[in-house]
Amino acid sequence: MTFSACAYALKCLIDPDLPAMEGQPGVVGRAVDLIHVEGQRETARDYLFDRIVFVDTLKDATALWEQQPCSAPDGPVLVTRAGEVLDAAGVITGGQAGATGGLLQRRREVLHLDAQRVSLTGCVEEGKQRRERLLVQGQELREQSRQLVESLRDAEMQGLSLQKDEAGLQHMLGDLTQRIETLMSDTQRGSAEAQRLNQETRSGEAQLAQWMAEKAGQEAGLSRLRERVGQIDDGMQGLQQRFTEAQLVAQGIRTTREHCHHDLLRVQQQQHDASARIETLTRHVEGLTASIEQSRVERERQEARCREFGESAAQVKARLVELQEEQAQDMAAARQLDAGLEDVRRAVSSLRESRMAVEVKKAEIRMQLGTVESTLLGTYQVDLATLLDSPVVEMTPEQLSIGEAPIPEGQPAVNEIALREQLQKIREKLDRAFMPKYGGEII
Repeated sequence: MTFSACAYALKCLIDPDLPAMEGQPGVVGRAVDLIHVEGQRETARDYLFDRIVFVDTLKDATALWEQQPCSAPDGPVLVTRAGEVLDAAGVITGGQAGATGGLLQRRREVLHLDAQRVSLTGCVEEGKQRRERLLVQGQELREQSRQLVESLRDAEMQGLSLQKDEAGLQHMLGDLTQRIETLMSDTQRGSAEAQRLNQETRSGEAQLAQWMAEKAGQEAGLSRLRERVGQIDDGMQGLQQRFTEAQLVAQGIRTTREHCHHDLLRVQQQQHDASARIETLTRHVEGLTASIEQSRVERERQEARCREFGESAAQVKARLVELQEEQAQDMAAARQLDAGLEDVRRAVSSLRESRMAVEVKKAEIRMQLGTVESTLLGTYQVDLATLLDSPVVEMTPEQLSIGEAPIPEGQPAVNEIALREQLQKIREKLDRAFMPKYGGEII
């Protein structure tokens, strides 16, 4: 009794409903019965797929779950063909996916496809290694098939020799049977003669009383009779020994025949097993050939995809190099622009300082002009509107630099409108003198 059978019996004792579920409507079977493994993997299979039962639909799973009296930790786990899982607690998980889920699902699909690409690359490498292993296994299987063919040929030769030996033994057995029959007939004749002699002995003993008188004359006949009886006894013992020896020989022949027959059956069974193994190996080799062909096709397809990915990567690298060059050019232009902006900032700062000095100077000049007007009006009672001609005065270097026109002297009466126009002209000249130099308004 194997370990898996013991484990199955233990499971049946713990959960007797698992075997009872087999054969019910909608039940495909237990996972441990449908998944076939070899060797020590049965323990892992029994551990992983212990309470899993495959069913057709979710309706069948729900009906079976309602029929189960087990509690949540010990009940079976029902799995449908569509992928739904109904555990022992009645919780349904899994199932088919719905419609597209938007951007997040697309992102997951992209990540999944990327992971598939990586896994397919690994599968290609694994397929190459598996193909090499399969080629080595194919060579080994060819060598094993050749050895099996040679061993089968040797077994056939041995079977032929055993058949010849069996024919010889059967012929010898026939001869021994004839000899045994001859010995049996001789034994029967000896027995008949012994019986006849016994009868004669009895008749002689009956007549012994009558022969007592003739004892002296008949002692010689009696001694001869006893000698004859002893010889007959010796003959009977010899015949018995020969019969025993014949029986032993016949028994040995039967034993030898049985051994030969068993050897012949064993050789035929070995021949049948060898033929079955050859057929299995042939199918295995055909499966390996198909697997190798599929691996080659898959490898070519993966290599084509890898080449496409390589070309795409090369294009992306070239585009990345171009973008890096453009970025380097843009960074150089940005550095040049930053340097130019720094020069402009310094120039603007100096212009602000110069404009501030000019504004201060203009304010001082306007203040001086206001002071002069107020002084003329308050001290000398001279209104510039009444002056016709201004006296000629010497201009200071500052006034000459700003382009101020000299005011003539000796003309007391001046038209007010003309004087105002003249003052306006002086202000405009001052503005024109300072505006081109400092570049207008400061931003």
